[in-house]
Amino acid sequence: MNIPHMEFEYKLIQQSRVSVITLKGRIGKDAKEHLEQCRKDIEELDADIIILLFKDVPVVDPAVFREVTLIQQDIRKKNIQLYLVGLSNTVKNYLNDRAIIRLSEVKNTLEEILSAKN
Repeated sequence: MNIPHMEFEYKLIQQSRVSVITLKGRIGKDAKEHLEQCRKDIEELDADIIILLFKDVPVVDPAVFREVTLIQQDIRKKNIQLYLVGLSNTVKNYLNDRAIIRLSEVKNTLEEILSAKN
């Protein structure tokens, strides 16, 4: 399978007590520094809910499994509700099969999360 190379980037948006972290592009070894910075940003957050939005993420390379796992662990340690949204079925199954994500935290859309909270 030929996956186009898309530069990885992340963006953090916080509104009231909900933070959305958009992860975009191929998450490979060249994304490690970005993921480490993302962890530092999460430490500073005062949120009840954090949503990791996997927007246009075609692949998560095994080279960054540790960083992706640590981000989730950091969120859970702060007793913040974590949701993973926007995972393609391929990426979701790949990460789940390797115990990198919890299916109980995966949602299909942002609306699914926000409507359940109202």
